[in-house]
Amino acid sequence: LFRSEELESTDEQLKDDYFHGNDPLISVEDLERAWLVNSARNWTTDDVIDWMDAVVQLPEYGNAFRKHSVTGALLPLVTNRKLGFLRDKLGMKNKRSEERF
Repeated sequence: LFRSEELESTDEQLKDDYFHGNDPLISVEDLERAWLVNSARNWTTDDVIDWMDAVVQLPEYGNAFRKHSVTGALLPLVTNRKLGFLRDKLGMKNKRSEERF
C-alpha cells in the first residue's frame, strides 16, 4: 500500500515534506484517503504499462516498468521524487518525462 517509515512517522512535518513538499492544498491524510478508493491501486503491471502508453504517452518506459514489476499499488512510491525510483531504477532521466508521469 502507501506505507513506509516516513509515512508511519508521528512527525507530521516530516510526512508532509517527504511525500508532497508541504503542498498547502492537500494533506498526506487526504492523499492517502483518495488513494485507498482509487482503482489504480489494483492495477497489474500490464495495466500500468497500458496507462503509460495511452494516457501519459511515455511508452518507451514500458519495458523498465515490466522489468521492475511496477503495479498500481507501487505508483505512490514510484512517483516519490526523493526516492529517485523513476530516475535510478526506471531510467527516466528526462525531467519533462518525469513531470508528465
